[in-house]
Amino acid sequence: MSFTSLFEPSPKVHGIVERRRARLLAVCMVCLTVLFGCVDGIYLWRVPGYAPPWYGYAFLITTYALSRTSWHRLGALFAVLMFPCVAFTRVFLAGAQDGFSELAFLSLCPLMGAIFLPMVGVAGVSAANLILLSSLPWLLPSTLPSVADVVVPIFATAMSTVLSLLYIHHRDRVELDRQLELATSEERLRLALEVAEMGMWDWDTESGKFVISVRGAEILGASVLPGGGPIQHYLDCVHSDDAERVRRAFDNLCGNRSLPGFVLEHKVERPGGEVGWVAARGRVTRWGKEGASRVTGSVVDITQQKQVASQLRQAQKMEAVGRLAGGVAHDFNNLLTVILGNLDLARNKFQSPHLDQIDSAATSAAALTSQLLAFSRQAPLALRALDLNDTVEMAVTMIRRIIGEDIEIEFKTVPELWHVRADENQVQEVLLNLATNARDAMTHGGRLTIVVENDRITEKPEPGAPDRPPGDFVKLSVIDTGVGMDEDTRAQIFEPFFTTKEAGKGTGLGLAMVFGVVAQCKGTIEVRSEPGRGTCFEIRLPRVEAALEATPKPRPVTGGSETILVVEDEERVRLLMVRLLQDAGYTVMSTGSPAEAQEICAEHGDSIDLLLSDVVMPGRNGPELVAELRRSLPNLKVLFMTGYAADLEIDGDISIVNKPFNLPVLLGQIREVLEAEEPPAAETQPRVPLSGGRFRAK
Repeated sequence: MSFTSLFEPSPKVHGIVERRRARLLAVCMVCLTVLFGCVDGIYLWRVPGYAPPWYGYAFLITTYALSRTSWHRLGALFAVLMFPCVAFTRVFLAGAQDGFSELAFLSLCPLMGAIFLPMVGVAGVSAANLILLSSLPWLLPSTLPSVADVVVPIFATAMSTVLSLLYIHHRDRVELDRQLELATSEERLRLALEVAEMGMWDWDTESGKFVISVRGAEILGASVLPGGGPIQHYLDCVHSDDAERVRRAFDNLCGNRSLPGFVLEHKVERPGGEVGWVAARGRVTRWGKEGASRVTGSVVDITQQKQVASQLRQAQKMEAVGRLAGGVAHDFNNLLTVILGNLDLARNKFQSPHLDQIDSAATSAAALTSQLLAFSRQAPLALRALDLNDTVEMAVTMIRRIIGEDIEIEFKTVPELWHVRADENQVQEVLLNLATNARDAMTHGGRLTIVVENDRITEKPEPGAPDRPPGDFVKLSVIDTGVGMDEDTRAQIFEPFFTTKEAGKGTGLGLAMVFGVVAQCKGTIEVRSEPGRGTCFEIRLPRVEAALEATPKPRPVTGGSETILVVEDEERVRLLMVRLLQDAGYTVMSTGSPAEAQEICAEHGDSIDLLLSDVVMPGRNGPELVAELRRSLPNLKVLFMTGYAADLEIDGDISIVNKPFNLPVLLGQIREVLEAEEPPAAETQPRVPLSGGRFRAK
């Protein structure tokens, strides 16, 4: 504790006596001091042992009472009026024993202290004066009593003033330091609240005044009321869904002393109809006789966190449904492979309209599984560098045939369009789906606008805005003037099997497929729509610097005489493969077990020209089997069959044929692999994710 801190008033003592009572006490003490001076003050100079207690009484009591009131002006006036009396009686009437002069002296010193000092400071000045008043007369020559009568009061008064002024200097410095520290603390608190994006509020339940910070008002969507307002100012911002719950939380907190506080999340309705989320905290900081008298708390905007959590839940749900869809599509594709393969065998024997109907139904079923796989992001894609101008132009030609004459189609593009890596057929399928949805939304005609343009994003998105990572993209926009969608519909349009069409008029997989294809191409899709104002889909695909790649030309369907080892765990598919390949002239060995395939290769390895294997098999998958076989047969040629693109990695020189396939596709892929150059050693091949198409060494 510093020396100057001893002169600081105590906040606890300061609050003991109310101001009115302090004034009354001051009047009483001054009167008591005056009475003492008139009756007994004349003898204080003559009895040294008797002086200190009475002087202390006068100094401490009177000065304390005056210092606790706002009567400083009165005290100053009293001191000014008393000083001439002291000077006159002590100088011009030296040696006179006048009770009035003693009264003036006894009143002057306490009042001087009361003007300048708080309680503890007055006590220090009083103690110093007591020592001086008790000892100084004894130190002066006894032959000069009149001198002592003059010097003592003047010296005591001067010492009181000097000590008071010294204290004022220290007090001002301490007060300045305190104000600077307080300002620094307030600035730190303000910065901390800004960094935490937190708003503060304070509610005095006795006066009903509710005060909220500027940031808090922004979070709630309320206006800042100068001087505060009622608690209803907060409650009016709460969304109607949560209004009763928030009101009940405040009531419970104010009436229950056992509750430490409340923490709740609720919605707020901001100006313009925007709905946000707020995390609110509150606790009682002062209790009264009838309950809480003061409640303070904070509000934090958690709208973005709620959106991220919702997106995470949606992604997890889509992933779960996607895994289910992928598994179903895998099994279904095996069945379709058997159906289409046997259909080709039947057509080799005879022709019938019934076979054409079977072919049409199986092809439609294959398209359905393709949509399931696209939604689950497991569709095998033939990714290559594309100029979307050409791809979209071909799609627009098809769209004009199906869209209807009452809908105007407008196609806009730019000449120097950046390249993207995508599957051309799937991009066209995406456009057909979006155009079909637009047609259904424009029942009375309208306009369909398709725009392809370059889009460079240089800044990160604002909180709550769609996630658009910085970079170069090609933006594909599909805009219609249809009926539009509300917020609830927009939130569900990419979910599988969700549709607003009548029963039997839609599968609900179209937009789910669009979402999956865009995601597999590492792109993003956004939708903007309002009821009665149409809909706009924006697809952004990342720019690539690769040169355009020509579309592979189909090879003529031919057979061969090579030896092929078929590894397929599904028996019906395996038997079909054996039959088809034997009819094409190949020598075929088959097995349903990867372990047995190793034994066959160990016995007939040099005579096997091609390994035709399924990708997903129990025990050991296709890529693991190939890695094991190429240790002893490094130049073994491989063709994978798959019903979906699992999260597996394969060597870069391996091709894939997608189930369900027909005979020409299978035979064409086999000839392409057999006639390719010998692959390098297995350990030099990079491993790439399985996503369909032809994979070559990088």
